[in-house]
Amino acid sequence: AQAVGQIPFHLQTIHFDGYFFPGHKWCAGPMGTGALILGQQFLQQEVLQNSNGKGDSLPLWTEFELGTQNIGLLAGLAKACNLKNQEGLKTTTLETMRQEIRLGLSKISALQSLEWDGPHTSGILSFTTRDPSTTPALLKAAQSSNPIIWKAFPLPTNTQHTGIRLSWEPETPRTVPQCILRFLERHFE
Repeated sequence: AQAVGQIPFHLQTIHFDGYFFPGHKWCAGPMGTGALILGQQFLQQEVLQNSNGKGDSLPLWTEFELGTQNIGLLAGLAKACNLKNQEGLKTTTLETMRQEIRLGLSKISALQSLEWDGPHTSGILSFTTRDPSTTPALLKAAQSSNPIIWKAFPLPTNTQHTGIRLSWEPETPRTVPQCILRFLERHFE
């Protein structure tokens, strides 16, 4: 969901059964829009297991029909995707802010970045406390900071331990990472 509009990729180079992205995320389209792209091997399946009850075989893609579509929302998504394609990813500022926050977190011994080896969305960074007993302080910090959005989530490896996902937009002021880090330093050092 986070790749389209943030991370360069080409569907032709990956093997997939289906790929979905929400239109309101990094494409900045209307809320409630998105796209489901079915992979070639999925589309090559000729018919559904069940017919339409009239003895007719239906193409498999008919299972994904929405019914009555909201043409205005879909036109908005198409326009947003077209604009995003024209202006490019423009993730340099987001990535710079991500690296500043990541570096600052590495200097706060009570906190730990949560990362994986794959590509990262520029406007998102997750972290946790090294000591689960400090989770309440982390949750309090998450409630009191803007314009970066803080979202708490249980860690997959230990659901009793909480992680925080920070996310920000290209319009987020460049001074915000340092403000967030000063705020965290006061609470965790």
